[in-house]
Amino acid sequence: MYRLLIVDDEPIIVDGLFEFFQEARHLELDLCKAYSGDEALEIMSRIYVDVVISDIRMPGINGLQLLEVIMKRWPECRVIILSGYDEFEYIYKAVKYKGVSYFLKTEGFAKILQAVEKYLEEIEQNVRNDELLTKITYKLKTVIPLLQKEFLSGILKDSFIKITQHGLDELEIPLLADKPVLMLLGRIDRSTDTCTKSITESSFKIKLVMEQYLDPGIRSINAVIEDNNMLWLMQPDGQGDGSDGSGKGDLRDYEHIDLQVKRILEAVQNFCRKSMNVRISFALERRPVYWSRIAEKYAGLDYLLNSKIKSNMEILLTNMDASAAWLDEGAHLSRAARRIDYVFIEFKIIGTFLENGMKTEFHSSFSVMQDRLIELCGGEYALSLEVYTRISLFFISHINRIGLMKTFGADAEVGRLFRIERLGAWDEAFSFFRRIADYILEVHASEDNRKSINAVLKIQKYAQEHLSEDLSLATLSDQIFFNPQYLSRLFKQVTGINLLSYINELKLNMVKELLSTNHIRIHEIGARVGFLSAPYFTRFFKKATGMTPQEYRSNILANQVKKG
Repeated sequence: MYRLLIVDDEPIIVDGLFEFFQEARHLELDLCKAYSGDEALEIMSRIYVDVVISDIRMPGINGLQLLEVIMKRWPECRVIILSGYDEFEYIYKAVKYKGVSYFLKTEGFAKILQAVEKYLEEIEQNVRNDELLTKITYKLKTVIPLLQKEFLSGILKDSFIKITQHGLDELEIPLLADKPVLMLLGRIDRSTDTCTKSITESSFKIKLVMEQYLDPGIRSINAVIEDNNMLWLMQPDGQGDGSDGSGKGDLRDYEHIDLQVKRILEAVQNFCRKSMNVRISFALERRPVYWSRIAEKYAGLDYLLNSKIKSNMEILLTNMDASAAWLDEGAHLSRAARRIDYVFIEFKIIGTFLENGMKTEFHSSFSVMQDRLIELCGGEYALSLEVYTRISLFFISHINRIGLMKTFGADAEVGRLFRIERLGAWDEAFSFFRRIADYILEVHASEDNRKSINAVLKIQKYAQEHLSEDLSLATLSDQIFFNPQYLSRLFKQVTGINLLSYINELKLNMVKELLSTNHIRIHEIGARVGFLSAPYFTRFFKKATGMTPQEYRSNILANQVKKG
């Protein structure tokens, strides 16, 4: 839907064009009217306008002055200037701007319609044109590092993310989706560099240092994860088909990377300490890791650094150097707990589904989370207790935010959210959580429906009380702070008729009621329902009833005399 603003100090012209474009249903226009240049600017300062049709000679701000303001503030807006005079000076001043046309009023509405159609087609094309896409692509390049970081953070939280070559290429990640990677985790010592800005700067410098030391034949990607953790994923540039410790395939290319990285890390640490006054420790996963296991291996490397690093220390570790740590139960629980943390970060998305009443999306995502959490708990009571408690708090928080606690009242089942000792089998627990979710979703659906009906009722009431005023879609949407196009769809969805038809029906019924009396003049009746132009009012009424207002009044009065 596009918005057209008609500006003229002569109501007969404004109303005539308004009526004409109302009939052009194929354009799906939201029409607005202004009877002066000042009023036009006031409207344009509030709402977005695609095309303006303006008279050139108006009191106050004339058409050319209005044009200059529009071109300065809203250069993407198209303008059609109308004039009753064929004056070269006016024509020259108008058409020197791009996206501006000039017509004589005597040329007729059909010419103006053609110009509007042409402009709307241009606007539609510009939405998809190559120039705009090129600008977007160029600006996107500047945020590629941020998108890469988001991608790496995502796979560390969710081992179920599907990695495709197309996705990697779009993010300019020079790795192969069907090949494993070697992982290197670095951590900057915060005791010597506590400023976030300094950490970010140091991370960038360390990245550049690593690029200088790494063999050009190694594909790699790096991002800062969790503030002071730096993660590298690396692959050989050759065709080696490494494996995840299974002994299958040719591991020589990966072994070459492993040896080179181990060799240069000490040099990188020395450079950082001496040239940047920064201490950094590294943990290297020496075996190739497939993408689906990156989250698991990251947790292991992170644990190695957590268990070994103290302030002002520089450590070089590999997964094999501290393999005994994996035999320790505490290490296993720590790794699982961190992965559980990642899963609960994604509960924010599930919360959005719940808040917006998106039942299908909620249950689909919740099922995936359920499987992952049960797998991570692995029968450990401490982890299971943590997961049950955090999910319970998730629902309690949501219930509190939307004020449902009183609605639940003393519901015995809901009370389980507050009693951790009632934790039973996982199937039973998650079935309980789903029942709670369904109740919340049901309340949301009912509330959303109520809000929609209330919004429509408010619009109907406003229209009934302001029939003599501007009832454009933009004005009505301002009353309830809705997007105009959304309001149009919502009104049709709730009432079964479009908003313009409803308003016209209101006006028609009011006119019929007023015409049944003989003491109000017909032009006054037109003004009471928003028609400043008598001819336009007459055409509107005759089109709806087959009679002019005077003919309708005469019929009504004649029938009253007969009955009397």
